[in-house]
Amino acid sequence: MTDPQDRARDPRKPLGAKGEKLAARALKKQGFIILDTNWSCGIGELDIVARKGDLIAFVEVKTRASGLYGPPQLAVTPAKQKKIVKLANAYMKHKRLTGLRGRFDVVAVSPDERGRLTAVHMPAAFVDGE
Repeated sequence: MTDPQDRARDPRKPLGAKGEKLAARALKKQGFIILDTNWSCGIGELDIVARKGDLIAFVEVKTRASGLYGPPQLAVTPAKQKKIVKLANAYMKHKRLTGLRGRFDVVAVSPDERGRLTAVHMPAAFVDGE
């Protein structure tokens, strides 16, 4: 098990936070309202929960400093997807939200040719397979 202090010192944290801010900005430009960021419960954390009309998007943000390990979205594995679905259900229940369409999006953040971080939004990147 990972020590919480080790996670706090994780050098990837600042890059991840930058990626999440960039992702939130990109979603806002598309007309989404950010309901929550880094919402957590006993089973994990949702990066961004955003709403546009009757659509609620549960957005997983993956940020990479380089393409060395492939595109960021590859890190959203089937196991991670399953966990996000469970978290989304817990969020909807906790917030008592009904009558909304749910969707699972991914925002991949990585450097462009000039080294600037760019965000690519992938709507409906996966579906609830349960």
